[in-house]
Amino acid sequence: MAHAADILTAVDGLAARGSTNGAMGLQLAYDVAKANVVEGGVNRVILCTDGVFRVGITGWGDLVRLIEERRRAASS
Repeated sequence: MAHAADILTAVDGLAARGSTNGAMGLQLAYDVAKANVVEGGVNRVILCTDGVFRVGITGWGDLVRLIEERRRAASS
């Protein structure tokens, strides 16, 4: 919880605008997470979204499959 205030400030500063490529954002998030894994720690990717992806993969089913694939790859 050492960074709780920083995290809350970042989340409070989010605003919906422009076009969102959710799949690209998820890919980047998983790449950054993989590069910064803490062995024995709680390693997570948290998606904050207004729910409207307009660029790239836009279907929820396809996005869920992408997340499941990346999660499986990370745990193997």
